[in-house]
Amino acid sequence: MKFKTSSQMWLVLCAITVLLISSIITIPSYAQKLRTEDYAITDFGLKNGNTPFVNVQGKAGDHMMHL
Repeated sequence: MKFKTSSQMWLVLCAITVLLISSIITIPSYAQKLRTEDYAITDFGLKNGNTPFVNVQGKAGDHMMHL
């Protein structure tokens, strides 16, 4: 990308900086902290002899996580 003037380059750099900073600020807002009272481990072990698994019930629903 070739810029005709240095002000165009600064404008593009400022826009990219604003987008990066705003995305970095909003990422933690999607995270959810779960307390131990919010969920219960209903089952865990090895599946097929070598794949660890954990079944969890709670706020996030009923999910099976593969570690």
